Amino acid sequence: MQLQFYSEKVKAELYKFSLAEEQHQFTALPSEALEIEDRNRHPVVIMDGDRAVGFLFFIKEQL
Repeated sequence: MQLQFYSEKVKAELYKFSLAEEQHQFTALPSEALEIEDRNRHPVVIMDGDRAVGFLFFIKEQL
């Protein structure tokens, strides 16, 4: 497994992710999260070989 910054080449795969309704209160789908424009948020994809298996943001804190 490895982390890589988001790129358009994994967009279609990330947009296939789904959540159970009870989990949705705690997190967002990549398709929802990527719609939020914030230059302090840096999307990261968790890769297992060539397959996207997770998604998160690194957040640059403003001081």
